[in-house]
Amino acid sequence: MITRFAILSSRLAVMFAILFALAACGGGGGGGFNPDSGANTQTYFVAQTLYDPQGNETNTVTTVAPGTLEVKVTKNGKNGAAVEGVVVTTTADIGVVFPAQGTALTDANGIATFQIEAGPSKGAGVITSAADSPSGTVTANLSFQVGSNDLRLGILRDGVFIEGEIAIEPDSTLSSQGQAQLAIDIVDGDGTRVTSAESIRFESECLSAGRATLNPPSPILTETGSVNTTYNAGRCVGNDQITATLVGTNVQAFGTVSVAEATANRLVFVGANPELIVLKGTGGGENRQEFSDVVFRAVDANNDPLPGIRVNFELTTYVGGLSLAPSSAVSDSDGLVRVTVFSGDVATVVRVVATADSGTTIGDVSTISDILTVSTGLPDQNSISLSVAGGFVVEDGFTKDGVTREITVSMADKFNNPVPDGTAAVFTTEYGAIESSCTTTNGTCSVTWRSQEPRFPTLA
Repeated sequence: MITRFAILSSRLAVMFAILFALAACGGGGGGGFNPDSGANTQTYFVAQTLYDPQGNETNTVTTVAPGTLEVKVTKNGKNGAAVEGVVVTTTADIGVVFPAQGTALTDANGIATFQIEAGPSKGAGVITSAADSPSGTVTANLSFQVGSNDLRLGILRDGVFIEGEIAIEPDSTLSSQGQAQLAIDIVDGDGTRVTSAESIRFESECLSAGRATLNPPSPILTETGSVNTTYNAGRCVGNDQITATLVGTNVQAFGTVSVAEATANRLVFVGANPELIVLKGTGGGENRQEFSDVVFRAVDANNDPLPGIRVNFELTTYVGGLSLAPSSAVSDSDGLVRVTVFSGDVATVVRVVATADSGTTIGDVSTISDILTVSTGLPDQNSISLSVAGGFVVEDGFTKDGVTREITVSMADKFNNPVPDGTAAVFTTEYGAIESSCTTTNGTCSVTWRSQEPRFPTLA
């Protein structure tokens, strides 16, 4: 009996130990117990971005412009959730990585930050970053360039280096909308043209304002130590100082492009609105203006519009105080210039003369507007008449309603010029009924009179 009890007790002890072990493995939220599989399918994604000291993405590091490498770790893809507290190890086969041990922890945004500096060697290399994920080590690679030390900008010709200057061809004044070639060289401390990857940024007042352009546009990448680009003057006029900067450094070179003012081959009259203006002090309303807007266009030999042309204006007569403003204007992007003519107190006809410097031996180019008429526009008492279609005698007018006549009024001003279109005429009658008003076209307009009561005078 004692023996059997001892065996039973031993078996119970073994079972209890197994149950205790199972309970210990399943509690506390640690690594987890998976009765179906021992594998964890979660992995990380590692992405690298290199920035220059100004915070712009780059692939170049130099002595004066170290790079900041951000390594981002996310779950299961680049758009996954950021992973905090992961150890990231970064190495580079050229240049120097800081911290010196090459490791850093990701922050709350999943980003580990490193400093990449130029070492004694130059050329291309690869930065490798690695992080351990639940499913294994994940790596990412970034190709970059370590630039030359002590770089300089200038012109290198036949072994002679002129520091701080941009080569500009032609070096004479450009014609309006002309082109120039800009060239610059990048050399190291020994005056040798570099072969590392470098970028040049060109800046000027006209480039910033969009009045001039570059082709190819700035910044320009080179691996030959030379940069060439075409400067298109566009709407730039005068001296435009250009600054070339080696991206990521304070190294600069300078040059000036001079652009002549635009010249015109021809001026074309476009139109005047309105062509009839009323005497000063007699205007009012849309159809009785005391001023007219006159438009011209400057064009080149191909009849294309020319912007930036200065055009001077004058009148063929200033009688009665006629005036214009402005006395000159510069053509816009469509080649158009505008001037306003203001009436005086004398009726007359007038034209606008537009003149521009052609910039050639032919001298000035000019044109004139169509005739503008200055008149009163006010109806004159002795220049108004009425007519009745069918005669003034209305048969059966005293006995029938609805017999009609068309009444036409003709009006002119004191110079016997037709009044402006849209001049209103108001009608009243002692007999029957009449439409209240009409507006003129070419000095006339009509209304309809209708027979009805009253058939005897009603006006006092």
